[in-house]
Amino acid sequence: MRIATVARLALGLVAATLSFSAKAWEPADKAGIRKVIREQVLAITGTDSATFAGTVIPSLRAQFPNEDALYGVLVGKIPALEGATAVGFGPLKTTSVGLVQLVRFTDAAGQPWVSMFIMEAQNGRWFVKGVNAKQVNAQKL
Repeated sequence: MRIATVARLALGLVAATLSFSAKAWEPADKAGIRKVIREQVLAITGTDSATFAGTVIPSLRAQFPNEDALYGVLVGKIPALEGATAVGFGPLKTTSVGLVQLVRFTDAAGQPWVSMFIMEAQNGRWFVKGVNAKQVNAQKL
C-alpha cells in the first residue's frame, strides 16, 4: 500500500511538471519566439547589424565592441543564413540547453538546412541565445 501511494504521488508530480512545461511556451510565447527569429533572419539577409543585434541576448551582445563586430562574428559561423529563403518552423522543444526552435531554410545555392535557435526570455521579451545549423539531404526534410 505504501508503494502504491508513493507511486501515485510520483506520477502526480510528473504530470504536474509536464503540464506546467507544456503550458509555459504556448501560444503567445511561440509567436514571440518565431517573430524574433524572423527578425533575425531578415536582418541577416539584409546585412542589418543593428536589427540583428536587437535579437541577440544582451549578455552575448555585451561581449562585442559594436553591432558590426557582433554581426560579423556570429553570422560568420553560419554563412548559409546570409542567403536564407523558404524559412519554415518546426517544433518548439524544451531541451537540456534550453528552449529550442527548430527552423528549416534553404540557402542561396538552393541547399536545405536545419537549424536550432536556442531562445531565452528576459524581462518579458524573447532573444536568440545561440544558433546551430546543419546542411541536410532534401530527403531528410
